[in-house]
Parts: sequence; structure tokens; C-alpha cells
Amino acid sequence: CPTTMSNVTSNIDVYSEDGIVGGIFGYAPAKSVITNCTATGDVYRVAVAASATENQIKRIGGIAGTWESAHSSVLLDNCAFEGTLYVAGAPYTDYVYGGLVGRGYTLTSNAYGVLKINGLTYANEGEATDAAGNYVVYTVEALQAIVDNAAAGTTNVIIAKDLAGDVTVAEKADAVIVIDGAGHKYDGTIKIHANSSRNTGAVELKNICFETSTKSEEFIQA
Repeated sequence: CPTTMSNVTSNIDVYSEDGIVGGIFGYAPAKSVITNCTATGDVYRVAVAASATENQIKRIGGIAGTWESAHSSVLLDNCAFEGTLYVAGAPYTDYVYGGLVGRGYTLTSNAYGVLKINGLTYANEGEATDAAGNYVVYTVEALQAIVDNAAAGTTNVIIAKDLAGDVTVAEKADAVIVIDGAGHKYDGTIKIHANSSRNTGAVELKNICFETSTKSEEFIQA
């Protein structure tokens, strides 16, 4: 059955020995609507079985541990998680959906519903769009896919968490790609392949805290 929940605040730490775990509830069924909810305690997956898959490990979230991702929709609005996620005793940073909701759960293959969190609509775990049409990314893979598919016009990309990895931005005719780090750390390189004599495209990088080196030429290669 769908869950409708509003105006809930939880300040307790939540523990799971080895399974789905969330700060307020474990599982958000299809068509659930959760509004004005905040969890301030930490969320712990105490142990990880040797047989645990990546899917199972990623079902941890500050609000919900997982959501029904087949065909339908789940909405979180004005919700926040102010604690820390832990897996096997260590802070867990490989979270999905901004850390509020864990990886989706479905018994139906090739099915993906719509997850909306605080004004962002998620196309997948690593990529969302906001109301203004900007892309919001949580993984290097999502960032690479967006710049690869950029069309003529302006593509705005906002990095939503610290990232590590390398990205290559190839020239695009009449395409302007703006990557806003929003103050997050970036440990890797961004290679820009372009020839200004051939098109009017451009790449703008801003608000990115590069961690690779103190020398700009070592992490921005054009």
C-alpha cells in the first residue's frame, strides 16, 4: 500500500544488522507521498555479508532505505537528512539519490518509475533535472553521459556531491556546456578537446574544488 506521511521528525539513530535501512522507514511503496519530513540521526548498516550485491548494499538512505521503482512514482518534498550513513562501520559516500533514498527495489525487470525528491526529477540514480531544466549529477558517469549528448544551445550541469574520476569534453558545434561544481571537491581531470576555429561552442567550469593538484594545468587539459 502507498505511504502518505507528513510533518515527521526523527532524531534517533537507526541500525540494521545486514539489510534495507532508512532513517524513517525502510521501504517506500509505489505512489507514496512523503512531505516535510526530517531525520537527524545516523543510519547504520552494521555488517555486510560476503554474498551481498551492490544492489543490496546501496539500499540505505537518510529517509527511506529503498523505493518501489517499477512503473509508478514516489514523491519526497521538503524532506531532509542531517545525519550520516554508515556501512560496516565506515561513513558511506557511495549513496544514490542524494543520500535521502536508497537504490530502488522491484521484481519487474526493465522497469523504472519516477522518483521526485525536493524538486528534482531523477532519470536514474546519478542524474536528475530541476525545475529550470538544469542537470544535477551525482556520478562521474552521469556527467560524462550528459556532456557526450549535449546538443546545440546551452547545457547547464550542477555537480551535487564530491566526485572522483576523469571526464572528457569533446567539441560540439554551437554547444555551450556549463559545469558548476557548486563548491564540491573533484578528484580527477577534465579534458577539453576543442578547436575554436571550427565552431562556436564553449565549455565553462566554475565553483569546482579540484583535489588532484595545486597546478591547474594538471587537472584541466585543453
